[in-house]
Amino acid sequence: MPADAAGDLKTAKFRQDSHYLSLVWERIYKPIRSHNEGLNGRLKGAELNIGEPLHRRAPGQVAQALLVAVMVTIGNLDILETWLYERTGSLIGLR
Repeated sequence: MPADAAGDLKTAKFRQDSHYLSLVWERIYKPIRSHNEGLNGRLKGAELNIGEPLHRRAPGQVAQALLVAVMVTIGNLDILETWLYERTGSLIGLR
């Protein structure tokens, strides 16, 4: 994306400050991408699997969205619980 694309709303959303796949770009985006993929793997894993419609049987998009939000919250709490256990060896305070 050219630097002057900032004023063009249709193309400005694709603009990045560093060149795609440059060393600077990799240093900025690789950890974020890795984190997102790890989170997706955890949320779509065997235990929680937010992608499985059978885990959230409710009619309507609003109910489905709310159930996915609750499932993601549970996944985040699980991540925090794992982090606490790995650092302290205890789950006191979470249960």
